[in-house]
Amino acid sequence: MKKYKLIIFVFLDTLAYCKGLSEHEVRLEQSLGKEIVSQFIDGGSIDTLKSVNDAMDTFRLVTPLSPIQEELVRTWLSWPESYLFDDSIQILKYLKDAGYRVAIISNSPPTDCDQLVDLGIDKYIDEVIFSFDVGTRKPEKEIFLSLLERAMVKPSEALMIGDSLKNDIRGASAVGIDSLLLDRNDTSSYKPKITSLLQLRDFLDQTNF
Repeated sequence: MKKYKLIIFVFLDTLAYCKGLSEHEVRLEQSLGKEIVSQFIDGGSIDTLKSVNDAMDTFRLVTPLSPIQEELVRTWLSWPESYLFDDSIQILKYLKDAGYRVAIISNSPPTDCDQLVDLGIDKYIDEVIFSFDVGTRKPEKEIFLSLLERAMVKPSEALMIGDSLKNDIRGASAVGIDSLLLDRNDTSSYKPKITSLLQLRDFLDQTNF
């Protein structure tokens, strides 16, 4: 019998990655100042908004933007194209074939919705919840509880896989969801963790009863 019914993934930096995203952020910090940019990232102002235009309006309330800064902000908010990690499709197909339900939870802008389709992984996903869709973000409890409610599963029936101890692991643990850190560079001493998504298969086999 399976211990978990729902396997929850983070989209960015777990299933997929963006080339050049950090470069856009550095350029924006150099132009606007790190404090202004960080309050949107850490405070969640950007990824709980439903459109790039909404986020632009929010930026303008905090600080005037020159035409050059407007373009920098808009480029950053639009996010570069995402690419799948090599192990993403393999593990998603395995989970689907094994009868697990799969969910994505993400502090991401609206543009990532289209990328699920563009990358061809939407057919493996049963539930998707983005911060802009519910007006709350990881690690806040509400976004995790909203996902559980949509999926109609108990916290004990879900497993969270993410790359951030603060946003993913501790956020999920706060509502009673078991979690597994994805540490692709093998730099964290946190346990339990995996360094490849393919290791999730062995982890699940060990938890089944």
